[in-house]
Amino acid sequence: MNILLELTNDLGYFAMFAFSWLVFLGFPLPNEISTALAGAITEWRQYNPWIAFFSTYNGIVTSGIFGYRVGRMVGTNVILKRNKMKSSALLNKSQEWLHHYGAISISFSYFIPGVRLFMPYIVGASGVSFGRFTVFAFPSAFIWCFLFFTMADIFLVHLV
Repeated sequence: MNILLELTNDLGYFAMFAFSWLVFLGFPLPNEISTALAGAITEWRQYNPWIAFFSTYNGIVTSGIFGYRVGRMVGTNVILKRNKMKSSALLNKSQEWLHHYGAISISFSYFIPGVRLFMPYIVGASGVSFGRFTVFAFPSAFIWCFLFFTMADIFLVHLV
């Protein structure tokens, strides 16, 4: 936690963006917590909430784009071979959802931990166009990010 606060002190709004990427870099911090933390730090440090929110949102969106591009380039077989345990179950679940519910599953995946991280890979590997991916992913990412970012503000009011 101290590392995240130091990052914010050193990098300001860019740290909000970076929080969203920590999960992909192997930092054991769920996106829900990092997004809520970005909201809390915004309140504590008196940052501009609009800039902080859109920095966080852009981190969520760009990490999704990165996942989509990786899936498009390497496909799901490479990912499945590297992740034999718990991750392969989430990948399989994401694939099932995409095949069963279609593109709308991209939207719903943002609200399901784990599936949210793998769905962009699956969508990219499945050949869904980038435009279609963004139409379903970006609005859902906005709503998801807004909920967790503002949730921290609500909890801070009750703690202080």
